Amino acid sequence: MRTISTLVLFMLVVLTRAQNPAQMLQAEWQFSRAGQNDWHDAAVPGTVHTDLLACKKIPDPFSGTNETAVQWVENQDWEYRGTFQVTPALLANQHVDVRFEGLDTYANVYLNDSLVLKADNMFRSWTIEARPFLKAGKNQFRIVFESAVKKGKALAATLSYTLPGDEKVFTRKAQYQYGWDFAPRLVTCGIWKPIYIQGWNDAKIEDACVVQKQIDTAIVNFDVQVHIYCTTPGNYQLNIFNNETKALIHQAQHALKTGENVISIPHSIRHPALWNCNEQGSAKIYAFELSLLHNNKQIDKQDVKSGFRKIELVQDTDSAGRTFYFKINGKAVFMKGANYIPPDVFLPRVSPGDYEQIVESAANAHMNMLRVWGGGVYADEAFLDACDKKGILVWHDFMFACAMYPGDTAFVNNVKQEVKEQVIRLRKHPCMALWCGNNEVSEGWYNWGWQKQYAYSKSDSARIMKDYTQLFQNLIPETIQSCAPEMPYWPSSPEIGWGHKESLKQGDSHYWGVWWGHEPFETYGKKVGRFMTEYGFQSAPGMETLKWCCGDSMVYRTSPCIQAHQKHPAGFETINEYLERDLFVPTKFTDYLYATQWLQAWGIGNAIKTHRRSAPYCMGTLFWQLNDCWPVTSWSASDYYKRPKYMYYAAKRAFEPVLLSGFVKNNHYCLSFSNDKDESYTGALTYSLKTMDGKVIWSYTDMCVMLAHETHTLSLFRADSLTGHDPSEVYVSVEFTSGKFQASCIDFLVPPKNLKLKEPHVVIKPVQGGFSVSVSNLALGIELPQACNPYFCKPLEDNFFDLQPGQTRLVHVDSKYVPGPGEIKTRSLYDIFQNEKMHRQQK
Repeated sequence: MRTISTLVLFMLVVLTRAQNPAQMLQAEWQFSRAGQNDWHDAAVPGTVHTDLLACKKIPDPFSGTNETAVQWVENQDWEYRGTFQVTPALLANQHVDVRFEGLDTYANVYLNDSLVLKADNMFRSWTIEARPFLKAGKNQFRIVFESAVKKGKALAATLSYTLPGDEKVFTRKAQYQYGWDFAPRLVTCGIWKPIYIQGWNDAKIEDACVVQKQIDTAIVNFDVQVHIYCTTPGNYQLNIFNNETKALIHQAQHALKTGENVISIPHSIRHPALWNCNEQGSAKIYAFELSLLHNNKQIDKQDVKSGFRKIELVQDTDSAGRTFYFKINGKAVFMKGANYIPPDVFLPRVSPGDYEQIVESAANAHMNMLRVWGGGVYADEAFLDACDKKGILVWHDFMFACAMYPGDTAFVNNVKQEVKEQVIRLRKHPCMALWCGNNEVSEGWYNWGWQKQYAYSKSDSARIMKDYTQLFQNLIPETIQSCAPEMPYWPSSPEIGWGHKESLKQGDSHYWGVWWGHEPFETYGKKVGRFMTEYGFQSAPGMETLKWCCGDSMVYRTSPCIQAHQKHPAGFETINEYLERDLFVPTKFTDYLYATQWLQAWGIGNAIKTHRRSAPYCMGTLFWQLNDCWPVTSWSASDYYKRPKYMYYAAKRAFEPVLLSGFVKNNHYCLSFSNDKDESYTGALTYSLKTMDGKVIWSYTDMCVMLAHETHTLSLFRADSLTGHDPSEVYVSVEFTSGKFQASCIDFLVPPKNLKLKEPHVVIKPVQGGFSVSVSNLALGIELPQACNPYFCKPLEDNFFDLQPGQTRLVHVDSKYVPGPGEIKTRSLYDIFQNEKMHRQQK
């Protein structure tokens, strides 16, 4: 059986108005606990927690153990009031719309004391016709936010059974704010996105999108939706300009009726430059302007940006099960990336620049896909714009995760509007690759023992599954079909839970045998699925991050603050179990932090390499997780302050377009070539056995071919044929050279805890644009402190790297700061070994 979902072109739309552009509402805002009349200045966009913090009514929830001290906030109702001025010119318009981009979550909105809106969904925008309630001069919005916790509990009490997920599943609100195994419980509320006001007359363009019908001759149909009221039906002129060439590419009169009109304008672009994902070509964006005129007067316009490409999700039956891979512009592409979570608990604090930096860091690490996880929020426009620009494909979950959800009419209708709005919004971005119904809801139902835990009767179970089917197999896919029929849809990630062998033969896989199942890292070599959507391991953030949130006096392993910033119930115990197995548990806390990051990078880096060398059986690997939402010990590759951990650099190296990766199988040392490039290479492969000081024990050179978009493996030598040499004192060095192109890797033949490392004698010298690093003995995980780069948003391009004797690593640093001799202190795995050895000797 062959099933292919084809997603062709969508693009970004940025709204501008010719005569009456939408303006952000300029108001003076205050807030108070509802009914208390204790008013303080408020920020909009913002949240009640950040407003309380600003007026010093609560301590910083991210600092120390303060999370516990602010739990009272979630059980209160809060009131906001904003005063603003309205001019007679604005009121002269036929219509004045006010659009609330985001209200979190249960909000009663009053305009000049008239109730104009009852909102109940954080993920929706809300537009009101405000003109009947406005007056010239001073006006006031008053918004009362009811406690989402209390509302959720009240709704839960209406059911005769308990749904997994407790009260949060009844609220259309960011689930992670209720607490997760990487997030604090800070159930906030507020006006979390901007408010816009706009006056308009006659007609306005509600939406515009470009739908590509075929890719060879690029015939593009512009579907422009125009909404016009009954006072002005008639002939309207629509002009379309190419913004790059300034050419008028369409001009025609269209008869519009009262109400909603859909105009389809066919246009051909011959041999366009295609939009490609990162490192597969340029991510070309085309720009157009749509202009609507009536009686030769421009009444509205929109700018439309589009990227032409074709994406396919291919699921073919094969001898092993069923494939799961993406084709971009007709070419199968291995997906490399990570899971992305909201970058803050308090989202209004995240700037467009923050989103751009996150996406840029992914692109710089050779990623081509990010998965927007279903327990957070729908992707921000700035994030999507950055993905469009950088060629980062987006796998996007709908906002449902790890729970079961109600199926009453009000909830379902609310979700339907949410889904419709988000699909219409996101369909305009060429980065969009797939919609997924939820995160781990199906797996939870079938594998996590909920039926027994909640003592469901047969009728309870039948009702819950009926509601699941209604939502994820009917309502959501039907809504997608009506709004973006070309968009692939996947009901639940993963398709099958990791405890079942079928999960590795079809669909996507979340493999948590490592960590949750306490299986060794070597299991990654045996448990490879068709598309690895989740897997991961925790590490602690760096000392700078922990000092900020805990203070110098509270930075030790058992401190209440360190424990409060670890949200997995057995997190440190699990980390220590793996440290004991593969390394050791360092006594010194700074060494412990380093060791957790080294272990995470080693384990997950090897998992990525395994997935890549398993192509084309496996065609995607997205580790958990890219980023953090607060300072915490978690699975992230970069911490809350965007400081990269060792894991980030390990992933960056494992995602290189051309990868050499060694491994031992059946007592043979094997080497895998993974080439994601369009170019093939013929060159010399040299593999050597060396001592820790770089002396060559033996070396062989063979000619080999590395084919474009191919993965193949060679068996080089027997791993037990090291007669006369202690395997803990040697390592394998592999180099491939083809003209100016080079690739290399090193491997060791014993567990890392058994390595007999020598002092590397790291030498750092300043050079133009940065510094050079060299060693006398093999160094593993050389850490250069992030402080050597004073720009918080520009981390070192390279760090935590291995280095052989005789090699020099050049590290580029911002031109404003080139370190002098002795200014940078480093450490490596050797130092961690030595510190522990000295501690145990002293003890």
